[in-house]
Amino acid sequence: MAARGSRKMMVLIAIVLLLIVPGPSFAEEPAQVAIESSPDPDFEARYCAFLSANRFGDNVASYRWTKLIVGIEDGRPAAVLSEIHRDAFALMKRVDAGRAEADFAQCNARLVRLEAEAQKPRGTAASATKPPSAPPAASEVPKPPPLPPAASEVPKPPPLPPGGSYLPPPKPLVMSDDGVLREPPSTRTGEDAFECRQSKIVPVAVCYDTSFWTETTAPQEAIEAVYRSANDGIQFALATSTRVRDMGVMRDELFERLEATASGGRHGLKIAADRSITLDGHPWRYLEYSVNVGGVMRHMVNVYTSIMDAGTAQVLFSPDDIDAYRPEIDEIISRIEMRD
Repeated sequence: MAARGSRKMMVLIAIVLLLIVPGPSFAEEPAQVAIESSPDPDFEARYCAFLSANRFGDNVASYRWTKLIVGIEDGRPAAVLSEIHRDAFALMKRVDAGRAEADFAQCNARLVRLEAEAQKPRGTAASATKPPSAPPAASEVPKPPPLPPAASEVPKPPPLPPGGSYLPPPKPLVMSDDGVLREPPSTRTGEDAFECRQSKIVPVAVCYDTSFWTETTAPQEAIEAVYRSANDGIQFALATSTRVRDMGVMRDELFERLEATASGGRHGLKIAADRSITLDGHPWRYLEYSVNVGGVMRHMVNVYTSIMDAGTAQVLFSPDDIDAYRPEIDEIISRIEMRD
C-alpha cells in the first residue's frame, strides 16, 4: 500500500510541475528526467542514453548511462525492460528540439549526480574492510540486564474496559448507494474538523477535513501543500506561481503540454469535463481528464485560476476513481476561498 501510494504521489507531483510550476534548479537538486512519462529510474536512464546518442551524438554520455543501466536493470523481468526501452525510445523521437535540448542538459546534471551516488561505498562493504577490533577489557564488558521481577512483583493490569479491548475497534467501510465502499460518516466530526491552508503566494485558501485528509511533505516551494487520504486512494495538491497569465492562455498551455508529454500524444489524453466555474466570487476553470503516464491511465481533476497582479493557482486531485471520491473533491472545491 505504501509503495503504491508513493508512486501515485510521484505522478501527482510530476503533473503539477508539468502544468504551472517553473522548472527545477539543476544546481541544487536535478529532478528526474521525463518523470511525467514514467517515474521508473530505468526509463530515465534509457531515455537519456537514447537522447545522448541519437539526438546529440554524445556517445561518451550514452556509454556512461549504459553503465548505470546495468545496475538498474539487474534482476528485472525482460518483458518489463523491453516495454520501458520501447517507450523511452519513442519519447526520444517524439520530443521537439527545444525540449530535447533542455532534457539533454538535465540528463547531464543527473548523470554526474547518479555516478557520484553509485561510487559511494556501501555501508556493509565499508565495514567489511575494517580490521577486527580488539576484545573489550573486562571493565568495559557491559553488565547483563537485570532479571525480570518475580510473578508476585509484576503489577496487575487495570481491568479491561467494556468490550474487552484497550484499542478502539476498527471502523468498517460501508457500502454507499452507488455501490462504492466508503469510510462511514461517523469518521467526520463536523465543522470543527476543517482547517484552511492560506497560500503564501496568491490570495487563495483551501479548506479541508482533517479527519479525512493528512498533509504530507511538499517536494518544493512552488507546491505549497500536498494531502492524501488514509488509504492513499486520493491525493490533492495546492500549487501556485507568481507568473500572471490570462485564463485562456493557461488553458491552451495546459492542453498543449499534456498532449506533448502523455504517452501516445493526444491519444493518451481523454478530457471528461472542461468548463468555467465561480468560486467565492472569482472565476476558475474546472478540468477533469485522464492521462496516459507510462502506459497507465491516471485520473485527474484540476481547478485553476489566474489572479491579476498576483499570479496563478491550481488545486489538482489524483484519485484512483473520480466518481468514488467525487464527494471529497466537490467538498474541497466548494470551500476554496479568495482572501486578501
